[in-house]
Amino acid sequence: MTKLSLSAFAAALSLTLLAASAHAQAAPAGSDQPPSGPPSRASQLATPAESDQTPITKALFDHLPTADDLARTFPPAAEQQRQSGSVKLKCVATALGALADCQVLEAVPAGLGFEEAALEVVKMFKLKPVDHDGKPVDGRPFLTRINWNLAR
Repeated sequence: MTKLSLSAFAAALSLTLLAASAHAQAAPAGSDQPPSGPPSRASQLATPAESDQTPITKALFDHLPTADDLARTFPPAAEQQRQSGSVKLKCVATALGALADCQVLEAVPAGLGFEEAALEVVKMFKLKPVDHDGKPVDGRPFLTRINWNLAR
């Protein structure tokens, strides 16, 4: 079995967030927008279709994959070739903190199994229901990069 170095594990779990930060815009003067203030109970119960669609840039996690999880998912073909890899994913967060509808945006190198491994690893993530800014994550896009590095 492949052994990942501690620094490789830390790099893999840094889970580089690739989403751009969202910028709030004030409502124009004279608009029908309600005054800003604490969110109403109705807005806190918004359905995903009504929820904020800005990418999650400051995620909080209830669970992340461990070094053993990453080692177990290391693609055999890549291990045989002593090849490290990286996969960029785009997913949608659910109300329960799972990541769904994940798509591989980039895999380096492609074709050695890192794509499939990333789709397995991302199932192990569990986000908190709100991000660092207190915004619900449900229905919002989440971009991340997962890295596998062989121990030196």
